[in-house]
Amino acid sequence: MCTPMPGRFASIDTLVGHGPVARADNTLVHGGLMRPSSIALAPDGALYLGDAGTPTYWRTEVDEAVWAVMPPGRYDFGGTPPLPRSVGPTPWVAANPGAPVFPKAVAIDRQAPWNLYVLDNVALAAQTALYRLSSPGFAAVSQVATKAQLGLINPVAMVFDANGHLLILDRGNAANAARVIDVQIAPLLATPHVLTQVVSPFSLTVLAGGAGGGDLVIGDGGNQ
Repeated sequence: MCTPMPGRFASIDTLVGHGPVARADNTLVHGGLMRPSSIALAPDGALYLGDAGTPTYWRTEVDEAVWAVMPPGRYDFGGTPPLPRSVGPTPWVAANPGAPVFPKAVAIDRQAPWNLYVLDNVALAAQTALYRLSSPGFAAVSQVATKAQLGLINPVAMVFDANGHLLILDRGNAANAARVIDVQIAPLLATPHVLTQVVSPFSLTVLAGGAGGGDLVIGDGGNQ
């Protein structure tokens, strides 16, 4: 967690400093945040993080998941004894055949009650891409759109704007320039906007209120 301070470098504090726990034989005691790939802030102040799980070369396998981190800096706990509990059905993939295998981006809308959207890495052509989990409870995952419907190539981030549209940042590939895809959820409509001056984007957010409110801020890792 980074706290801006006027006239000073921002202080950086650890919000969650513990992840999964394994036994001596490499079996898993309980899961936890491992490789966060995306983050979204909920109306209740909780952070929701897409997690890529453990790398393939690790002996202890930790599944991909979405984790909620409460404002005090703790996981959501459940079960007996209480253990860190991921968001939605667990395990994420086994409970939902065809569901995300890598929750690469997360975003939260402005509805009441609000919804959590999860974007898969869409590595497979037949994989559905965009999912919705409704609060509270997140008991089921509903499929919103496919890769083809959204026109995705290499999505890396997403966020809702003030109009309720979901903006997906797509890095493209050698043959297709980076773009922001403006997604209207209902009825579903995806409109791509090519980013002519962006080379290799990795992150996206929308400024709120005041001068420049609604403007997009894109983190670009390419040479300008």
